[in-house]
Amino acid sequence: MAVACSICHAIENLLKGVLIADHPEYISNGRLSSKVTNHSLTDIAKSLTTITIEGRELELIALLERLLPSWGRYPVPIHAAELEREGFVTNDIKTQFDDLFAKLDRHLYESIKQGWVGPNGVRLTGLIRSEYENLPPGHEKMTFEELMKWRTEQEHRGDG
Repeated sequence: MAVACSICHAIENLLKGVLIADHPEYISNGRLSSKVTNHSLTDIAKSLTTITIEGRELELIALLERLLPSWGRYPVPIHAAELEREGFVTNDIKTQFDDLFAKLDRHLYESIKQGWVGPNGVRLTGLIRSEYENLPPGHEKMTFEELMKWRTEQEHRGDG
């Protein structure tokens, strides 16, 4: 149950993260739009405009959407007939999950790494994640501002 639950949550959160990064207006005055609060993962995936989700990725998302009520959100469904067996986490499913997670995670990072203006004008100044950046030696001792300046210089030189 733990693996299925984690997979469902991870993909749902990444899909919704991309959706909100693209549409900060979906959060307003402390409230989430119904476009974010539903669990129709296939609809959310198809509505994304800055990344394409198709084929086997959509099939995996449809499977996760079906499993959400049983294994992703509620350990006991209202009707016993709705309970899905957890045995779906095969090596193939795990590989598909890993690939989709990496794709969504990288896309979300690239979308907001230079900063992001969120709901009500709240501004995120930027992000740096070592798994996606070829950071310079000694980066552990650099301030965030120094790292952002270094990255900007790399991008202007064409190295980043």
